[in-house]
Amino acid sequence: MIMLKKFKRWWQQTPLQSTTLQWWIGDQLITMRPSVVNDIVAFEVIEQQLYATPPWGGAGFRAYFQSRHHHWFTLTTDQAVIGYVGVAVNQHQRDMHLTNIGIAPSYQGMGIGTRCIHELQQLARQAKLLTMSLEVKRDNERAISLYQTLKFDLLRVRRHYYQDDGADAWEMVAKLAPN
Repeated sequence: MIMLKKFKRWWQQTPLQSTTLQWWIGDQLITMRPSVVNDIVAFEVIEQQLYATPPWGGAGFRAYFQSRHHHWFTLTTDQAVIGYVGVAVNQHQRDMHLTNIGIAPSYQGMGIGTRCIHELQQLARQAKLLTMSLEVKRDNERAISLYQTLKFDLLRVRRHYYQDDGADAWEMVAKLAPN
């Protein structure tokens, strides 16, 4: 019962469940808002554009929507969904784990993913978390380069991590300096 009370107290202090952020990229206003279940259809469309074999699909997104430790954010511009970000918070390890980030191909290369990660790191700091972690396919050089510029370091290699092709994953972590 004490743990449940501690979790409820922490959850009420966590800014994730109600945070909406906006920023300009060029002449486009980007909104990052908490996701709703109806966003899953758009997530699936973007995922199909990004992957030959979509790793999550509607069922995977729905399963994570039901987890109280997992938070989804929808990225929009002019009311159109252009991306999604999923994070899981492990309060015991004081870590925010980036489970998924997908930006529609026509919006990639504009700095939207970078800005999302910066904003999530700021939210993690506000929640008094110490690290942000993620996994990335070992051959995804573009993503690895981005994460390294954002001060993520290789923690370990997870052999045969990805189910679709058996590829290895790099587990990476960034230490979050206090504000």
